[in-house]
Amino acid sequence: MINRKAPLEGESFLAAIREELRRDAQARYLHRVALVSLMVGGLNVNTLSEVSGISRNTLSAWLTRAMEEGLEGLRPKKQQGRPSRLSPEQLNSLKEVLDNDPLLYGFSAWDGPSLAAFIEKRFGVGFSVRQCQRLFRRLTQGRVRAVRTVCKA
Repeated sequence: MINRKAPLEGESFLAAIREELRRDAQARYLHRVALVSLMVGGLNVNTLSEVSGISRNTLSAWLTRAMEEGLEGLRPKKQQGRPSRLSPEQLNSLKEVLDNDPLLYGFSAWDGPSLAAFIEKRFGVGFSVRQCQRLFRRLTQGRVRAVRTVCKA
């Protein structure tokens, strides 16, 4: 953690600014607004790129976005990531299946390997065991699954 009360010089000051921008979405937004305002005010993109350490392409993209979408276009957006290979309906169906006894579907317990096999058979989509473990945890909100044990008398 950076001590904000201590005086900073040179590279450490620049590093502190970049860390603050990385940490706070509102700071990133205001930084973008300030840089776009400098470009609109006539500051050369190449000069601003050299001074700010931000590429010319990024600065130009921010300027274009601000001109097309207004200042709201400069707000950081949540990254979407890769789309799910299962539809929302399939995920809901899978959640209901996981609430049932795995014996009904030919498995002794719900775990990564059994879930991967079930998804492949039911939906024709291949998932790794690790991805199925994550999916299981997400769909069951971390509920502990029952483990079947056979007692010998």
